[in-house]
Amino acid sequence: MTDQPSTGHQASVAEQARLQQQLQAIMRGGAPKIYANGIGLGATASDITVLLFDGNVPVGVVTLAYVTAKSLVEDLGDAIKTYEQKTGEKVRQIKELAPLLHRPD
Repeated sequence: MTDQPSTGHQASVAEQARLQQQLQAIMRGGAPKIYANGIGLGATASDITVLLFDGNVPVGVVTLAYVTAKSLVEDLGDAIKTYEQKTGEKVRQIKELAPLLHRPD
């Protein structure tokens, strides 16, 4: 979202509630909402560009500073870990699933 601290485990309940309200307001607003089930990456010395795909159709591009990208990776990892712990389901990566889908029957 911004350069604000992540919503990690150390955030207070009040801070998490405030961030949740902020997220809900953004989702109701005019920011583009994009679904993606594929990604590609490009990089320069100062930034990382994430290409977003729905199937083979490009649907968006996000360019991030490395510090922001690293924070995003950590926050996404925390969110996935929480999901896996609460549901008891392991979220597989595309690189794990692709060989299963493309093997002969």
